[in-house]
Order: sequence, then C-alpha cells, then structure tokens
Amino acid sequence: MKHVLGLGMQSGGTTVISAMWFRRDDTDGCLDIHNPLYPLTEWSGVEDNINIFHQKLTINKDADLFNIESFKEELVRLGAEDVSWYLIVRNPYDVVASLKSKEYGGHIKLKLLNFMRHYRKAIKENVPIISYEEFVERPLLEMGLLYQQLGVEEKWEKLNKPIGDKNYMRFVGNLTFLSNPNVIKKIKQDHSNLGMEDLKMINEVCGELIDAYTYSL
Repeated sequence: MKHVLGLGMQSGGTTVISAMWFRRDDTDGCLDIHNPLYPLTEWSGVEDNINIFHQKLTINKDADLFNIESFKEELVRLGAEDVSWYLIVRNPYDVVASLKSKEYGGHIKLKLLNFMRHYRKAIKENVPIISYEEFVERPLLEMGLLYQQLGVEEKWEKLNKPIGDKNYMRFVGNLTFLSNPNVIKKIKQDHSNLGMEDLKMINEVCGELIDAYTYSL
C-alpha cells in the first residue's frame, strides 16, 4: 500500500484538498493528524481494494516534535514500504487572518517558521507542492498534476461525489468537513484583523514564499 502524507498549515486548504483524495475509491486514511501524539497508522481494517492511505498532517508549532521526517520514520517502523509526501501552500496573509479568528489560532509565528522549514525542504528535495489558490481555480487539473508527481494513477472522480464512511472518519476533528465535505471555500480572506505587527512578521518569516507565488494582501 502506498502511504501519502499531505502536509500544510492550519487554515491552509489542507481539508479541501484531502477531500479530493477521499473521493477516490482506492483511497482511505486519516483527516486530522496534528502531532506525533496522535495515531499515525490505522489501516488494519482497510478494505482489500484500498491501494493508497492518505494522511493529512497539520503544522504544529513545536518543530522539535513535529517534522515530516519523524512521521516517515514512524511509518517505516510500523511496516510501511512506500511513503511519500507533498506540501500544500496558501497565501500566508489569508492563513494568518483565518487563524486569528479561530480558537486554535495561537503560536502563529512558530507555526509559520515550522511551515517555512518544510517549504525549503520541499524545494530542496523536489517534493511536490500544490497551491491552494491554483487548486480552487482548477481542481481536477491540479490534482492530476499532483497525482503524476507522486506516481499515483489518475482517477477523475466527480467533484460532488459523496464521501463514504471510511477509516479516517473516526479521527475527524473538522466539523465543517463532516457536515459538507464538498464545499470549496473562498480563495480570499478578510484581512481587516491583521495589524502592522502581523504584516511585518508575515513578511519576515514568509518572504520567499510570498515572492515565489506573488502573494499579496
């Protein structure tokens, strides 16, 4: 079985993109894996026709405990033989504005620093990167490109295909996803809650990402 790890920021589009994986008949997985204290693998009861186990990893503030290598090493220790990962990027101004409106939106700078560490790692190691903004504009095309980069067979399921009661449902912490997993949220976020210190911090920490994707307010 192929294990695919999708890594991204909270409020970074990770849930929406994970939903595309779970519309595949050959894919099961876990939607919310926030840190190494959560179970990494729960595929013991997976059906025989499942070829891909997808796990969404949400960036945690603690870089010493949370990094993609620790997850990959644990999966290999537990018997996984084919492990790959990809990175999800989104406009950091939108991400921070969204996080500031949520109860779990603390430690933003630490989370961004850890995300940028993984961004540089993805660039250096030629790891597939998918842009949330580009995905929303062209979901089938962008997912097809991601599948190709990961060596996964393309499957063109309909965007509104219902998501079945799969293994990952037991670990879902995202109630919005459960109530309507077919919703693709708006691209732009209201930035009115961003102050000058927020903007300075975002520009300092995420400057190279902003330049690479020409992100703006």
